[in-house]
Amino acid sequence: MTSLNLATVFLLLWTQSLWPQQTDDRVGDRTAGLLISQAIQSARAGDLDRSLQIIDAILKKQPNYAPALKLQGMVLEQLGSTEEAASSFKRALKLTPDDPDLLYRLGVHELLAGDSPQAITLLKKHLRLRPRDGDAFYYLAQAYHQTGDNSLALRSIQKCVQLDPGNPSVLQKYGELLSSSDRDDEALKWLVKAWHADPTLDHIDYDLAVANLNSMKFNDALGFAEKIVKSNPANPVYHALLAAIELKLSMWSDAAAEFQRILAEKSDDPAALLGLGQCQLELHDYAASAKTLQHLISIDPMQISAHFFLSRAYEALNNSEAAKQESELHDNLMQRASFTRSSTRAETPEEKSIRSHAIELLQSGQEDQAITLLQQKSPSMFPTRESALVAVAQMYLTLGDAQEATRLVKLALQADPKTRGAHTLLGVEAMQSNDLATARFEFNAEIKNDPNYAIAIAELGEVRYREQRWAEAVELFEKSKTSVPPFLYMLCDSYFRLGKSNDARVTAETLASFSRTDPAMMQALGALLTRNQEHELAERLTGESHLH
Repeated sequence: MTSLNLATVFLLLWTQSLWPQQTDDRVGDRTAGLLISQAIQSARAGDLDRSLQIIDAILKKQPNYAPALKLQGMVLEQLGSTEEAASSFKRALKLTPDDPDLLYRLGVHELLAGDSPQAITLLKKHLRLRPRDGDAFYYLAQAYHQTGDNSLALRSIQKCVQLDPGNPSVLQKYGELLSSSDRDDEALKWLVKAWHADPTLDHIDYDLAVANLNSMKFNDALGFAEKIVKSNPANPVYHALLAAIELKLSMWSDAAAEFQRILAEKSDDPAALLGLGQCQLELHDYAASAKTLQHLISIDPMQISAHFFLSRAYEALNNSEAAKQESELHDNLMQRASFTRSSTRAETPEEKSIRSHAIELLQSGQEDQAITLLQQKSPSMFPTRESALVAVAQMYLTLGDAQEATRLVKLALQADPKTRGAHTLLGVEAMQSNDLATARFEFNAEIKNDPNYAIAIAELGEVRYREQRWAEAVELFEKSKTSVPPFLYMLCDSYFRLGKSNDARVTAETLASFSRTDPAMMQALGALLTRNQEHELAERLTGESHLH
């Protein structure tokens, strides 16, 4: 989208109705106005340095003269000094908080700087003043998309389409956002419209290739991908897309060549290693496939599909024991990873910001404000005051204040005995004091309210583990489908104590996959395996010898 033309903005600036008087010194204002006129003329003539000199002279006498600050920001923007320009715009906005131009420019600046929540605030205020500004809706859609709110992003870009239905860039952006929302069939409709309107749009062939791939129209996707690779042969992203499409079309040799090209520049690229390993498997080069997949798993054990393909490679190489172990590990990882995805979701940047603000309020003694903040800003996550109380109690725990955490949880349970997570929090506190009886009672109370509450089930598994009731611990950990490393460690140890060595080895592999970046846990795992005479597995998983 194009920004406001500088000359046009200067004319707007010169419209006196835009600028409320800043002082009662009318003579001073007239002088400043004449100087502003000179600064505009210098800028129009291309002498931006002279324009800035005039503006500086105005601001020395009237530092809060909003027209000068606004013009200063515009000239600095033209010179490429975006941060200094934003500083001038912010000062001007404090003086004229309802200036739509300033709200728009600062909104776009914050978006480009990565502060999407602030960009949303500024652009929404701008649109209340100029509700038919298509450019603002365009950038607002991008800001919502960057915060993970595709629903509001689509709503914003739809308004942009209504206001500017013939703009190819807008049609393309609508298609991109539809594709990001897994609505690829609809995305194709709008991307094709954009392509017909302007086939030279940046990335339009790439967008069409992706949307066709996601819509399983592989032959169409292949055509667009081949086109962008031919026109941009040095771009590894385009080669990766082409390889992914060729993989779907079982073009094993062609895809392998693309993956090898990518790996020649980036030898540890996980997606390329996985793709190459699959191609080698389908081309019956089983030894090469096993070597590629083993390397991938060594650098990224959570590449779950790699275990499946490696199992097939081992089977073809007549290594039945290794094939069976990889197959069992693949199934175990699939169950735990899919359960984790279904029961949790990543926090959006906006939610992280809200949580950080709530913690700051607690640290300054503003508990009620923290609770209100959660309810007002995240009503879908905290629909009741009780749920917000539990969330704030958890924050108290992170701050090391168990007494305040307990107080809030009990308040929540008094209001609603079935408040989700409340009994679990009390149980965790009891565990920290090694009060297993209280912990067992609280976790059972949580499970009575919700028999499928995985966190409470896993925590109860830890209680049984500490009580050395290994079989019950195993049953509870497995039921919870936990992927939490300490729980997986306890599960592995419990299997060993029950004499179920094969289950213990599969759990150890799973634990290593989820703990690769945790040196302390990997060291503990190595020691556990060594105690149980699994020296070779310990060395393979941890990369260190545990023989003494």
